[in-house]
Amino acid sequence: MSARAGKAPHRRRGPGRARLGASGTLGGAWGYQIEFDFAGGDVSYNDLKVTYDLGPGTLQLGQFKVPQGMEELTSSNRISFIERASSQVFTDSRRIGLGYDQSGDNYHFAVMGYSHAIEDDPDADMPLGAAGRVTFNPIRGAQTLHLGASLSHERFDSDGREGVVRFRDRPESRPTEGTRLIDTGGLDAKSTTKGGLEFGFLSGPFHMSAEYLQADINGDGDQRDLTFDGWHVQAGYVLTGETRGYRPTGFRTVSPASPAGAWEIAARYSSVDLNDRDVRGGEQKNVTLALNYYATDNLRFMANYIMVDVEDSAAVEGFTGGATDEDSPNIFLARMQYNF
Repeated sequence: MSARAGKAPHRRRGPGRARLGASGTLGGAWGYQIEFDFAGGDVSYNDLKVTYDLGPGTLQLGQFKVPQGMEELTSSNRISFIERASSQVFTDSRRIGLGYDQSGDNYHFAVMGYSHAIEDDPDADMPLGAAGRVTFNPIRGAQTLHLGASLSHERFDSDGREGVVRFRDRPESRPTEGTRLIDTGGLDAKSTTKGGLEFGFLSGPFHMSAEYLQADINGDGDQRDLTFDGWHVQAGYVLTGETRGYRPTGFRTVSPASPAGAWEIAARYSSVDLNDRDVRGGEQKNVTLALNYYATDNLRFMANYIMVDVEDSAAVEGFTGGATDEDSPNIFLARMQYNF
């Protein structure tokens, strides 16, 4: 990224990335899932869990995703854009915990109690949290309406030690350099409470969704209480007429109806505000345009053009040497994605 604000496009070539995993049964009602992520020369743990069919639902034990954020919970194999919306900066992703989820014809709910992630240092931070998410389909059929809500609460001082939370994000791209234009820095906290609302609509080749997330921080010591939020709205249209799949947990991918493949266009607007009181994490607004070609059920080619506008960000000031607190890069991304 240039060291000053500007309108010139910033073209990025993302690093190679691979995910390897396996899932299956362990006999009876028991199952398992393991997945590792290989990116930029590093290996990270994703899902490492055992499952047990309990009544109409499933019990999960191990590391898996905290049930919050429709976009976050949707697999990267199924989202319409190369990267998730910046509003997902508030979600906790994967943690070690115990959870239960259940789905019906027009509903889904999930609850989870959790602590730190496998790769975190448990001696330095032993959080304890709980989260729940519920979705409902008042309309399900030729047209589908998705409504959802989630809530999580996490404490950091259960053993007398304060915790540190930090929200930061790249502008909906993952360049090799990893430049982040919005960043709150480390914030002392006793606890966080996060809430989310979801909306989705599907009708033939058209689909759209919107999401709002808010994070409230209960400050510790000299750190006062803070509130940050973000939202996004996105829509897509499959030019070749296919309908995007759906389950009560969220949207699925596009399956080509012919050997010629399927074409999809999509657009997204997102906004994140990490400024409150004396914290200047920055305000970031993104407009993303996407063109996707689904060659087969497993192979797709994606192109994104992202127009970014960042204001009042101490992170940008640090990057530019204090010359400005604004930046407005344009970013082009392309990806070939194969899953099996």
